[in-house]
Amino acid sequence: MSRLSGKNGSVVVGTSTTIAGIKQWSIEANADALRISGFDSGGHHDSGIGIDGWKGSFSGFKDGAPLAIGSLVTLTLKESQTNTDRVYQGAALLMARKHEVAYEGIVQYAYEFMGSGVLNEAVAFYYASDILILSSDAEVNVPETVYTKTKELTSLGAGILRITFDIKRSGVGLTGYATVYRNGVAVGTERSVTNSDYVTFSEDISGWVTGDLIQLYAYSPAGGGPATVRYFRVYGSIY
Repeated sequence: MSRLSGKNGSVVVGTSTTIAGIKQWSIEANADALRISGFDSGGHHDSGIGIDGWKGSFSGFKDGAPLAIGSLVTLTLKESQTNTDRVYQGAALLMARKHEVAYEGIVQYAYEFMGSGVLNEAVAFYYASDILILSSDAEVNVPETVYTKTKELTSLGAGILRITFDIKRSGVGLTGYATVYRNGVAVGTERSVTNSDYVTFSEDISGWVTGDLIQLYAYSPAGGGPATVRYFRVYGSIY
């Protein structure tokens, strides 16, 4: 039987601020049960799912200034610092703060929070940074005149990723286009160039989950030489 020690858990506020002194956290996710019984229910209760939500708490020793009650923050709750263990993240409203002072003890704080929106669960959550995590650097010529997939990588976690690529278009006055896609759907800003030398584009894109396909689509309007893309790269740091 495999059990996980909680000694390396943590609570992170924002992108990278680990709250010092915390020694415990808990989270509860739930959904409202709705009665949907009718004359056709055969005399039995039928139930459906209504609105879901989540809430929780964390507590520990005072170490620095307390967090402001009533503030909406991004919380990241980690089981451990290992990327194979669960991480929970979402926007939460800090609802209450309890102070505890004892003559023979250490001053302690305890917080209660209420989730606002979706509770995300993954083995790794990323925020955009300059740390390279994935890349596909080879040159690819794009003679197609409609958007065509040229490169594809697979997301290793959830959150916000910084995605960059180079594109050029051979021929005078000709334009090449490229856009970042997720699972076959455009999520990035359409980029265009008329340069015969490479131009680098960068964009921070949110909403990724583990296993998403990070794709670069490009095309070259008819006439002249093709567009060329290279250095399709993904950057991010784990909370």
